[in-house]
Amino acid sequence: MIKRYLHTLFRVSDMEESIHFYTKILCMKVLEQKTSRWAG
Repeated sequence: MIKRYLHTLFRVSDMEESIHFYTKILCMKVLEQKTSRWAG
């Protein structure tokens, strides 16, 4: 049985659309949001 889930990283092309999907549809929470110059 999984007791804790510690880390997930999503690389997305449309940040606003992705945040809407994960927060409103899947009821997840954004705990930290970063952008990277290495994202492609």
